Amino acid sequence: MKKAGYGWFHGFMKRQPDLGIRKPEALSAARAAGFNPTVVMGWFQKYKDMIETLGLKNVPDHIWNCDETGLQDHFLSTRVVAEVGSPCFQVTGGEKGETTTCLASLNAAGGYGPTMVIFKGKRMKAEWLLGSPQNTVVKVSDNGWINSELFIEWGKLFLQKLPKDDPRPHLLLVDGHTSHEFLNIMRDNNVYMFSLPPHTTHYLQPADRALFKSLKHFWRLEGWIITRESGGKRLDRALFLPLFSKVWMKAATPSNAQAGFRGCGIYPFDPAQIKASLFAPSETTERPLQETREDMPADDTLLVQTPPHPLHGAVQPVMSPPQQHTCLSHLTVPEDIKIVTPPPLAQEVEVEMQPETAEVSFRDLIQIPVRERPTTSRQRAKPPSWNLTSNEHFAYVQGKGVKGKGKGPKAKPKKKTQQDHEPCTICRHAYGHKDDPKCTEEWLSCVVCSWWYHETCAEVNGIIDDDRSLICKDCLFAN
Repeated sequence: MKKAGYGWFHGFMKRQPDLGIRKPEALSAARAAGFNPTVVMGWFQKYKDMIETLGLKNVPDHIWNCDETGLQDHFLSTRVVAEVGSPCFQVTGGEKGETTTCLASLNAAGGYGPTMVIFKGKRMKAEWLLGSPQNTVVKVSDNGWINSELFIEWGKLFLQKLPKDDPRPHLLLVDGHTSHEFLNIMRDNNVYMFSLPPHTTHYLQPADRALFKSLKHFWRLEGWIITRESGGKRLDRALFLPLFSKVWMKAATPSNAQAGFRGCGIYPFDPAQIKASLFAPSETTERPLQETREDMPADDTLLVQTPPHPLHGAVQPVMSPPQQHTCLSHLTVPEDIKIVTPPPLAQEVEVEMQPETAEVSFRDLIQIPVRERPTTSRQRAKPPSWNLTSNEHFAYVQGKGVKGKGKGPKAKPKKKTQQDHEPCTICRHAYGHKDDPKCTEEWLSCVVCSWWYHETCAEVNGIIDDDRSLICKDCLFAN
């Protein structure tokens, strides 16, 4: 069988102006499986009930979203003009960059709440604070990431910025990064927290789709200019906030915040903003992979080639070798073939074929492989509500929603031993390995699924209560 060559492909692309060469974006299997219509549309219905109950359907400045992102001080240009055949280099300040966390909040009306910038370090220096944007606080942590203490501190700043003369409640959309104390503070100040489904924030979180996307674009652009002008000098900590302030003014615009909420279908409420095509990756985990090739029997197979125009003349049957197998999964046989038998001396066969006008999609021509969704016998406790400030969720977080957790004194979380070989669920580094950058941290195990995490990985992927018991995000919001 002949294969289409480059000439055919070039002509095909010219005949299809709506097609082009694109580089696919990487999408994890967890996000592909988690972003499915059942979960997303079910969440939209619960969200609609929530805003109608609170009376916020037409109050955009009371619908908030907060999230954090990481900014690196390592910049590299992706495209330059250079001589063909000659090596091309760019001097950078190091092999890898250092991550600084930015925690931001925005509402559907285009307003922004307090911003927290978290450096990696033990002590703050005065020169680091110069040039910071308005309404921004600067903190330090051991690894440059946010933790429960800093998140609570940010929450208190967030409450201070809310208008005191408006008795209506506020709704804060989060991705599950909460603690029991934080929930108490929000509920006591008439702020309701509503969680996004796990593995769906790349389409349902306004901060990710609008603010952080623009922020990182301008950050890389301005950072590369500084790197080029300084001859590859690493970005000094004292220059971080002046650069961040310049980038923040470009990204944190009212129109950008409004576009983020509108594109996610959160405000105005419009689930149709999530196109059906976005659910396509979830179809690869709906059923086990099956073999689509069908083996034909060893009998002779008759292959008839039917050209697009009527054919007059003798038609000879073509016999395939006995050992050849032919896949007829997608062979279309015309139903209106008329065979005219002339007198025996003529030996002519006339075949008339009507042109087929039915459209054929790529899905009909190409079998998309699907992988088997893993099954487990492990029982998972499900949260009672997406409303994190509800009484039911408070009871769940306190341990009543986890089977057996409320019976007797709480056991201390078992520590990782060298014999345990499963890596950290988040960063995938093995326990005790020499290349683990967090080898000095304590390991925690989820009390529901028993998966292991570094302490800092656990802080951003679940809830750690006062006795160091962990409930990971997947178990907390499992569907």
